[in-house]
Order: sequence, then C-alpha cells, then structure tokens
Amino acid sequence: MILLAGPFMGVVLGLVAGGKVSNLAHARLRGEWLLFIALVLQALLPTVRSAGVARDVVYSVWLGSFFVLLAVCLANCRHPGLSIAGVGMLLNTVVIALNGGMPVAAEALTVVKGTFASGLSSTDFAHVVLTAATRAAALADVMPVPGPTWLRSIASAGDLMLCCGVATYVAYAMRTLPVVARSSDAGLSVSVAK
Repeated sequence: MILLAGPFMGVVLGLVAGGKVSNLAHARLRGEWLLFIALVLQALLPTVRSAGVARDVVYSVWLGSFFVLLAVCLANCRHPGLSIAGVGMLLNTVVIALNGGMPVAAEALTVVKGTFASGLSSTDFAHVVLTAATRAAALADVMPVPGPTWLRSIASAGDLMLCCGVATYVAYAMRTLPVVARSSDAGLSVSVAK
C-alpha cells in the first residue's frame, strides 16, 4: 500500500502547485504498454500462492517485471522524478534478487501486524524474513508505516525513493500543458510540452 502513496502525494502536490488532474490524460511515457503489463504482474503475482516449481516460475516472472520497470524508468529518465523512481526500483530489485524475495524485519512486521506469527506465509514468494544472513539488509523492508489497518505497511529505502519519484512526476505532469504547434513549412503537427 505504501507505493500508492506516491501517485496520491503527486496529485495533492500538483493541485497545490496549480496543476490540473485532467493534464495527466496527456502525459506520455515511452514503453507505456510495458509499464502497464509490469504493474499488473507486480500487483497480481504476489497474490498467487504456489509451491515447488510453480513457485519458482511465478517468482522469476515477478522478478523479471522489476527489470521491465527499471527499463521503463531508464527510457523516461528525462521526465522529472522518474530517475529518482528508477533508483528506488533498482534498490528494491537488488535486495530482492540477492535474497530471493524482499527481506522483512520481524520487528517492523510486529509493529504493523501486531504479531510476527501472522506475518509471512509459507507460500509468500515475494517476502523473506530478515536475518543475520540477509544480504544488503539496509535496503530491506524495515520501516513500519503507521495508519489505519488497510494502509499499514512496511517500507524500504527503495520504496521511499520510488514514492518520491512518482509523486514528483505526477505533480509535474499535472502542471504541464500539451501544446500543439503547426509547422507552416511542412504542415506537420508537433506536440510540445511547456
């Protein structure tokens, strides 16, 4: 749920800065269809409960979706905020790849869930328990995010950068008006962002 905070904060910041939500309809990114597919995979695959070879396949596809998101961020790094989001995505990808899932601190899980026992399921391929053997532990989910039960979460440094980057991009896109200019010489239509 923490990752939904990025777009929400971006809309709030965009409105405060005089932007319009309707301007988001004109925002364009390279690889939008890849972004959509990767986000759907990111949302749906962690809900798949599997074991054995099926678990390994689902995990591999899920991990691959991180690389697709990294590529989309890289292709769009000229847009404000997306290079920050890309760094956040890279941090999360590194710690997940090194540990076979996102390490989660037991202490943070206890704060968010009330108990560690109700935390990680044996079929949860997306998360692993943070231990002394965890690699790149500073990049793990270690920061409990308070709030109502439906919003409580545990964040990583990568999550925070990703949220900040997405918020920056959304706020910027809300303030950017598409302008269509006509070239009288060639009769071409060129889209220019102010």
